[in-house]
Amino acid sequence: MRVLHYVVAFALVLALAGSASAGKEGKKGKHPLKGVVESVEKSSGKDAGSITVKVTAKKKKGTAPAGAAVEKKIQISEATKIEKVSGKKGQKETKAATLSDVQKGSRVRVTLKAGQDQVAEKIEFKSKGKKKAKKK
Repeated sequence: MRVLHYVVAFALVLALAGSASAGKEGKKGKHPLKGVVESVEKSSGKDAGSITVKVTAKKKKGTAPAGAAVEKKIQISEATKIEKVSGKKGQKETKAATLSDVQKGSRVRVTLKAGQDQVAEKIEFKSKGKKKAKKK
C-alpha cells in the first residue's frame, strides 16, 4: 500500500512538471531588436510604413567582440503600438506617438509579432540625443 502512495506521488510530480514546462513554451518569445533608425518610409496618408534599423550584435561576456552591424527592414501597420520613451533609467515615462515622430538616428526597441520576423507589434523609441559641446 505504501509503495502505491509513492508511485502515485511520483506520477503527480511528473505530470505537474510537464504541464509547467508546456505553459512556458507558449510565452517564450524572441528578444526585442535594439538599434538605431537608419530610414523611415511612411505609406501615403496612413500611420503605416516601414523603418530600417541598424542592429548591432550584443557582446557576450568572455567572448570575442560582436560582429558587424546588420540593417533590418521592419514593416509597421496601423495596429503597431508606437511609444516615445523619456526620462532616466529609474524614472522612465512613455507617451503614445506616431510613425512621423520616429526620426533617423533615434534609438529604438522593436518587439516583433510572433511568427513574423519583419512585422512590428510594438516600437519604443528615444529621440536623438543632443551632442555635448567639446571643450577646447
